[in-house]
Amino acid sequence: MAKFKSLIVGAKFEVASRKTTCKHDKKHVITKGEFRLSVKNSTQGESYYCLSCAKTMVTESQAKLEGLKSELDSLSL
Repeated sequence: MAKFKSLIVGAKFEVASRKTTCKHDKKHVITKGEFRLSVKNSTQGESYYCLSCAKTMVTESQAKLEGLKSELDSLSL
């Protein structure tokens, strides 16, 4: 049987090896040694997000997944 495709993109928390800026808000600086969210992109490699923006992203994504689950549960299969 084929493996199911994940709705979750390749993402992980990692320690920044150098100073960088958050992809969502350029005012947010991620300093070397801080944790950041690394998200794999299909074309650009990886994008990095500060923990503040990452928390919002995870919360919004969770709400979308819960909405999809509710919609799926309401369908008669």
